[in-house]
Amino acid sequence: MKADSITIQDFFHTERRHLVPLYQRPYVWNREDQWEPLWDDLRQLAERTLAGRPTRPHFLGAIVLDQIKTAIRDLPARLVIDGQQRLTTLQLLMGALREHFAAPSDECLRRRLDRLTCNEDAGPTSEQRFKVWPTNLDRPAFASLMDTGSDSKRSTASRIEAAREVAVGDGRVVDAYAYFHDVLGKWLGEAGVDAAALRGTTLIDVLRQRLNLVVIDLGDDDEAQVIFETLNARGTPLLPADLVKNYLFHAAEADRLDLDATYEKYWRPFDKDAAYWRKEVRQGRLYRPQIDVFLQHFLTVATRDEVSAAHLFSEFKEYAAKHPKRSAEDHLRELQSYAGVYRSLSDAEPESRRGLFFTRLSVMETSTLVPFLLGLFQRFGARAHTSDVDTLLVDLESFLVRRMVGRLTSKNYNRLFLELLAVLDRVDSSKAVAAEVRRVLLEQSAESQLWPSDREFGHAWRELPAYRALSRARLRMILEAIEAAYRTDLSEQIVLRGKLTVEHLLPQAWRERWPLPKEVDAAEAGERRDSCLHRFGNLTLLTKKLNPTISNSDWATKHPRIAEHSALALNRRLQRETSWDESAIERRTDELLQMALALWPRPDGVGGGGS
Repeated sequence: MKADSITIQDFFHTERRHLVPLYQRPYVWNREDQWEPLWDDLRQLAERTLAGRPTRPHFLGAIVLDQIKTAIRDLPARLVIDGQQRLTTLQLLMGALREHFAAPSDECLRRRLDRLTCNEDAGPTSEQRFKVWPTNLDRPAFASLMDTGSDSKRSTASRIEAAREVAVGDGRVVDAYAYFHDVLGKWLGEAGVDAAALRGTTLIDVLRQRLNLVVIDLGDDDEAQVIFETLNARGTPLLPADLVKNYLFHAAEADRLDLDATYEKYWRPFDKDAAYWRKEVRQGRLYRPQIDVFLQHFLTVATRDEVSAAHLFSEFKEYAAKHPKRSAEDHLRELQSYAGVYRSLSDAEPESRRGLFFTRLSVMETSTLVPFLLGLFQRFGARAHTSDVDTLLVDLESFLVRRMVGRLTSKNYNRLFLELLAVLDRVDSSKAVAAEVRRVLLEQSAESQLWPSDREFGHAWRELPAYRALSRARLRMILEAIEAAYRTDLSEQIVLRGKLTVEHLLPQAWRERWPLPKEVDAAEAGERRDSCLHRFGNLTLLTKKLNPTISNSDWATKHPRIAEHSALALNRRLQRETSWDESAIERRTDELLQMALALWPRPDGVGGGGS
């Protein structure tokens, strides 16, 4: 291993290619975290130089390169094991800067930048002309932006537009190029035409001479994968899924697979649909990329054990080590298959039983159940009968909702749902899975895993101060489910768009507008009213605009306004109430309870349906 601290000029002056392996992640740097800080540092260095003030070299970080054999006719090349984000960014910055020197008098400046970005010994149409060649997904847009050949006279706008047309994924390389072109143009132009050339010359000299990299050039005996993992194992923005990708494609290379074909077949969908797979999704109190959430669920299914989110990469390597006969392609194929199932879980029709279940599961934030469902649909797929799956989902939803209303703990769900995963190993049909899962849930006797009976659920429902005990999202979920259940084949099918708000019918500030009857004991009656205030029977759904207009109004005002503006069946049933008091709240609480029992039945209890 050889390590040197060198300038950008020294790094790029030789005719050499720096290839980013396809198993590296795509370009992910962004404006706030990387582009703006880099530009601020460059600008300050240039302005200090222009002012004649002393400057120190600016350290950009480390680059790790690996030896690569090339054909005699090809240029020398290195694999970029670590540092591809830095190198790609520098190339985009220099390419954007070059566009600001279009006049004939700027030929010398253009040539300086060309020598930093292009290999002159390569043909004008060969991909070898680029000093840095990004990972597969970013290559079309990068080449379109950086091309200095026959089409180099395009305007910047047309160049960027053309690059966006060929960009795959989120097009981050195009955004970087556009950002640097914009800030460079403003800085070069703000001092006037006469000063622009001097600023340009100074900035290029700063790029060449005042930016330093530590370049680690690996020898034949150095383990590139081990070094990569060591550099990126702690305190890095690399995702665990990125490390898994790197690990598997190194193994695929050792297996002598065609890496480009393997990437296209198994991993490209993850990179192409980065908007989905790298989207931050909530997991408890934290937000994590979707692809890492999937990886944790996959490993839970694969190992039939709890998997720590903090050690996903090491968990995957341990899993792979326990299956030495599986090739890299076997693991990639398995990941791809499970990823398709995982994606389908959230793609169900919103009003279908499956769609409703996953929407409600998300609201209840019970992700520990996902590995079981992932394993279920992976195993049975199209062979899972709809009626069996619906039965299973109703049972699971009933278990979760009843426990949620009963304020029962969820801390042991991970163990219980691992037990459900084991069900998949001993049955041979979706019908048998549904029956066995129901049996397992009904057999739970500990309070931490009990499926509440109708009596227990009813008691909790009647006594629960729901508005205070449940989050607004969970309250909306329950009330919207009851609203849908109220509709019949004779009702119009209403699609609820946007979030409705949860409203108290008897307002929280009832003492101002809802006086107690004069003949009752004020203390006792007030206590009873306060105890009813936050129960299900006193809650309904209204639009954000209607809610504040009637929030604290008395019943004589509120009642007709709801009738006039609300189309919900939940509110239509209020029209028979000529007054609203504690007795009305208790009656409606019981009425809503009967709907809840039917929606979320327990097999030995009352109710059916579950839609």
